[in-house]
Amino acid sequence: MTVARFRRSIARVCTRLRARAMHATLAALAMATVTASTAGAQTGEGVRPVRHYIGVLGLNPLGIPFDIFAVEGEGVVSPGITVAGAVSYVAPSETRFTSGDVKVRYYPGEVALDGFSVGLGAGVTRLSDLDYRECTMTGTMFECQYPRATITAPTVSVLADYNFLLGQRRRFFVGTGVGAKRLVASREKRDIVDAPRAWVFAKFLVGLAY
Repeated sequence: MTVARFRRSIARVCTRLRARAMHATLAALAMATVTASTAGAQTGEGVRPVRHYIGVLGLNPLGIPFDIFAVEGEGVVSPGITVAGAVSYVAPSETRFTSGDVKVRYYPGEVALDGFSVGLGAGVTRLSDLDYRECTMTGTMFECQYPRATITAPTVSVLADYNFLLGQRRRFFVGTGVGAKRLVASREKRDIVDAPRAWVFAKFLVGLAY
């Protein structure tokens, strides 16, 4: 087996693992959306009006078994507009993503933190993967001079989210959403770790409003 063929095999396995992790996150997102919608319908007129909280803090507990960690804090800056800071770490395979992002969201309903929102984000992502370019075949084993390769580059993203504020005080926060992120790096730099030019991601957070 050549190094190139072995590398393509590893890339296919990593793609399948990332797809499974994404499917699991999307399934959790769909379940949370249905549950939150049902809870809202059952409470009906007994639900108190949404309080004007100044921020929320949430994390993704369902991603931990899949080596996915995400935490985000979001604060209101004006009616219907928020600014958020997020940190995430994703490592479903040998490929590891570490990201920090600043996000600006607009809520068309003019009730910040609750309901539908669209937004933009900017940040930095660090990608790390095994560097098979520096590997040589010895019998049936690969020997690598550099076990890992890493790149760091800025990113931009587009967001579409839907938040739920649940409970008697409307304080329990469930955040769901999808988005797309673009890695601002040359093709030569991305090829160091076989990084994609852009990718789609899902968001699922639970936490509290304050």
